Amino acid sequence: MLRRADRTHCEPTLNRSGWTATLLLLVYLPGCVGWHAENAAPPAAVVSQGQSQVRVRRADGSRVTLSQPRVHGDTLYGQAGSAQQWVSVPLTEVTGLETLHTDPAKTALAVLALGAVAAVTVAAIQLSQDPFFGR
Repeated sequence: MLRRADRTHCEPTLNRSGWTATLLLLVYLPGCVGWHAENAAPPAAVVSQGQSQVRVRRADGSRVTLSQPRVHGDTLYGQAGSAQQWVSVPLTEVTGLETLHTDPAKTALAVLALGAVAAVTVAAIQLSQDPFFGR
């Protein structure tokens, strides 16, 4: 007769896989942000709303992403590129402006997907540690 192994009661804790899932969730949440065109408002109005980043489309078709955007007079200023150098764009050259917004649908989908992956991972670990699984 087979005897079931005695198991001690374990309190649920956040083990390595739990921390990994939490870290992955935090890493992927910024991916739930998207650029949205601000066609109705002039650049000065959009920047005054306190946006930390704006993407500017110029008259020549080029685009530049500006951090800490500010409007002084008739010019849009901000830091651009990996070196974060200050650049200026005359407002007369701005043909479009985009701002970053959180997408609730993408955020919810990411949370659900990562939760499902974490649940499947935990279940697989539990099943692999069960001495009677597959016997």
